[in-house]
Amino acid sequence: METVFIDRKKTQLKCNQERLYIGGSDDVKGEQSSASSIPLKHLKSVVISCDCALSSGLLRKFAQFNISLICLNNRNINASFMSINETHGNISRRVNQYHLLSCPALRSRFSAIIIKRKLSGQRYVLKTLSNQRNALEGISKLSQSKLLTLQIKLNQEDLTNNEIMGIEGYAAKTYFNVYKQVFNPNLHFDKRTKRPPKDPVNVILSLSYMLLYYEAQRACYGQSLDPMLPILHNTTYGRASLACDLQEALRPLVDLWVWQLFNNRTFRLDHFSSSENGCILNKAGRKNYCQAL
Repeated sequence: METVFIDRKKTQLKCNQERLYIGGSDDVKGEQSSASSIPLKHLKSVVISCDCALSSGLLRKFAQFNISLICLNNRNINASFMSINETHGNISRRVNQYHLLSCPALRSRFSAIIIKRKLSGQRYVLKTLSNQRNALEGISKLSQSKLLTLQIKLNQEDLTNNEIMGIEGYAAKTYFNVYKQVFNPNLHFDKRTKRPPKDPVNVILSLSYMLLYYEAQRACYGQSLDPMLPILHNTTYGRASLACDLQEALRPLVDLWVWQLFNNRTFRLDHFSSSENGCILNKAGRKNYCQAL
């Protein structure tokens, strides 16, 4: 087990002899028999999506065992929080990263690699989906051909980052024009929406992209890279832009997984609650998501 999800209010998290104990608020201090326990050495991250109790001592243990703490806001996933321990101290690698950021030609070269990887993933997703939806075969093949043309265009050596992002934007429009058609019309997934997501598919996409973003930050810190210094994206206050770069290459795999979750009815309409402020996962839906993840 690498990730633990906490979704029950008033849960108490405690540590004893290098084990994490998860129990209710009525557990007596020192009596852990009714609580679930997991060795800290088996954990990579703890994801909390409710109000619960934990101590500063437990946070120190998380840091000691390199366990990330992610606190999700179910109504606004962009207002979530993550604590990551920096475990790698290779400063020369960060110096090289600063140099790459200051060299436009080298930076564009790496940016093109990222987007070519993303477009390859998008073509794979469209091919997979068209095999499942015969009615989409024609438009899927046309979109795959357009994506391949854009991939070839990315081989040009004189492209700027802005031009590469322009290619990525056109590719995304081409890709999502097909992707949105494989979902049941009752889900009302017509386009990508966020802050907040407006429909069930966008809810799961946003949540999955966010967890991928945090995982990308972990990868950066683990390799002594500064997640704030980008290759593809521009620097933005408070955003781990390099994590966004890494996330781009893996988004298509998340898209395919999300479609599979709806296709096999892991998620149904009754797993979501909608209002004029957007759409959110309810308790049953969050349970299904955690199990699927």
